[in-house]
Amino acid sequence: MGFRPEFIFVSLGLKKENPLATAKKIYRGISSACGKFGIKVAGGDTVRSGKIFLSVCAAGSGGKEVRRSGAREGDVVFVTDYPGLASAGFDSLSGKRKKYPSLEKKFMRPIIKPRFAATIAPFSNSLIDSSDGLLASCFFISRMSGVRIDLDRDKVPLSPDLLKFSPTRKAAFDYALTGGEDFCLVGTTNSEKFAKIKEKVFKIGEVRAGKGVFLDGKRTGFRGFRHFA
Repeated sequence: MGFRPEFIFVSLGLKKENPLATAKKIYRGISSACGKFGIKVAGGDTVRSGKIFLSVCAAGSGGKEVRRSGAREGDVVFVTDYPGLASAGFDSLSGKRKKYPSLEKKFMRPIIKPRFAATIAPFSNSLIDSSDGLLASCFFISRMSGVRIDLDRDKVPLSPDLLKFSPTRKAAFDYALTGGEDFCLVGTTNSEKFAKIKEKVFKIGEVRAGKGVFLDGKRTGFRGFRHFA
């Protein structure tokens, strides 16, 4: 939404048999990850629980928020990085496909750009993260903005590592389209604002009048992570 993350609040629930050392290791890992991006662990709660759980709330500051409801007819659709890498890394870790350490790292130790959103927010009409998958993100923007999103298959960026890992180009494309746990951004903006974005982004489609998400002119159904499935 274009804000700068500054603090997180962590609530941790552990079973009675979990040693105190477990909690300390978890918090050290969280602090280490956040420290790389200048984000502080500001508080939270630690409790005994019948099940292990971890809940994190983030807070930050910024100007006017950029919502997923701001897409307008004529906008360019863009993504800020190669999608699908984390999902491929998960399949490598789980043994579903050949081992590929660099992709596993994308899942285990993702590189996020917390200041990136704030940088491109002034040039964006809508923004959303791609943690549920690229296609799912486009569906959310389409639904909230009341517009049609047309994606061009040939413009969806495929990482060289993803192409080497996947058995076919179609499989690589499926990872890019539906794989979750990526931390790139999906957004829309008009052509004039798009030309002013200095960071590397990929144009993958355009916004038109109507509803739904289309791939190469054909309507596509929702594919991606479902939170309550």
